[in-house]
Amino acid sequence: MTFVMESPRSARGLSYAMLESQSLETRGKLEPSYQHLNNPCILCWNNLSYTVDTPKTADDPKGKKTILNNVSGRCAPGELTAIMGPSGSGKTTLVDLLADRISSGEVTGDIELNGEARVAKTFRAVTSYVAQEDSLLGSFTVLETMRMAAKLSLPNSVTSKQIETRVDDVVEAMGLATCRHTLVGDIFRKGLSGGQKRRLSIAIELLSNPSILILDEPT
Repeated sequence: MTFVMESPRSARGLSYAMLESQSLETRGKLEPSYQHLNNPCILCWNNLSYTVDTPKTADDPKGKKTILNNVSGRCAPGELTAIMGPSGSGKTTLVDLLADRISSGEVTGDIELNGEARVAKTFRAVTSYVAQEDSLLGSFTVLETMRMAAKLSLPNSVTSKQIETRVDDVVEAMGLATCRHTLVGDIFRKGLSGGQKRRLSIAIELLSNPSILILDEPT
């Protein structure tokens, strides 16, 4: 398993880097409403191991399988960190552990946010997660999907006008402007391509301008 880091021009996190084309005027109007959600964060994990129970056999009398073994890494503001490895090497497991989405099995090691032990409530307030599979409503258009997500994820203090501005900015930044009125689609109706659905899933999570964006197989 390999960690690859790339430093973009901005040092405010991945979501800022992806949306740096957004005007300063618009950003200035929006930031006060959810300033606490985009503080620079450093995520570190040290000697992280994950073990699950398996049926006991003659070859494995303990009935244990180690998925991750003493994995360490670091993600800093303004850096794009990619986890690479062959199929079955534990990439998704590591991503799910870092995103606090695993509740079973035995986990050892440390996960820290800004130098302190990760607290679930605080961590979830500053992160967004894009799962491997897209979970979208096929009967909604791109704009309808984004508006609904914005109303559910942004603070109540954000006005309807600010929501519309934010939705438009993210749709434009993610290259979805030309299909904003297109249905998402499903097995019963035509709609977006696979790549467009993936970008829409990412766009939804970018609405809240998270400090940390965790993606499982984004391409």
